[in-house]
Amino acid sequence: MRLLNDVTIDELTLCWLKSEWWDVGHGHDRHLIDSPDLSSSAENAARLALLRGYRSVILDQIPQMSQNIHARVEVTDLPNLYIVPVFDWFLDTGGSFRLTDTLTHLREGRGANIPGALQGPINHSQDVMRKLSFLRGYNAQTTNEHLVLLASHRDGPYTIIDGTHRAAALLLNHQQASTLPWRAILILSPEMNSSRWHVGHPQFEAIRRGLNSLAVSGKLW
Repeated sequence: MRLLNDVTIDELTLCWLKSEWWDVGHGHDRHLIDSPDLSSSAENAARLALLRGYRSVILDQIPQMSQNIHARVEVTDLPNLYIVPVFDWFLDTGGSFRLTDTLTHLREGRGANIPGALQGPINHSQDVMRKLSFLRGYNAQTTNEHLVLLASHRDGPYTIIDGTHRAAALLLNHQQASTLPWRAILILSPEMNSSRWHVGHPQFEAIRRGLNSLAVSGKLW
C-alpha cells in the first residue's frame, strides 16, 4: 500500500458521500457533491449528516483518533484486501471475505432467509457486472473513484467498507488488462480492531462460523 497525503474528515466525507449519493441523495441539492465548498462548516455538516443517516452503523465504530490517508492499492496488496464482513458477502467470497476469492465464488442466484436481516435475493453479481464496463480503462491518475479502507496497521489487512462492488469489478478487469494501482482512502488507527467491520476484530472468526452455520442450514445460499 503506497501511502500519500493526509485527508481531512470533510474530504473523506465528500468522497464517500459521492459514491453513496444514488442511495442517500434523493431530494437533496447535488451542489453538495458537484460544487462542494469544503471551507463551509454548514455544508460539511450537511454532508456528514447525510452520510451518517445511511452509514452510521459503520461510522460509529471508527475510532475517533483515526488518520485518513490518500493511498494507492498495488498488486502486492491484493491478497491482503478483504470485503467488509457482512452476511451477504459470505458465500460470494467463499466464506473468506477476501476480495480475490470473488473471482471464483461470485455468482447469481444467491439469497438469504434470515429473519431480522434479509429475506430475498442477494444481487452482488449483477451489481459487479453492471460496473465492469464503467470501470474499464480505469486509471488511478485521472479517476475520481476511491475505495475506502480500514486498517489497524499500514501493512494491513485492509477491509473495504465502501466500494466493494467497484473493487470486485476492478479485479475482474485486472485479469484482462491491469488496472492497478487503485485509488483509495485508508482510515488508519491502532484501535481499528475494535471495529466490528474490520477483519482484525477479535470476533471475526466467530462471525464466519456463525455465517457458515446459516449456509449449512440452508438459510444462506
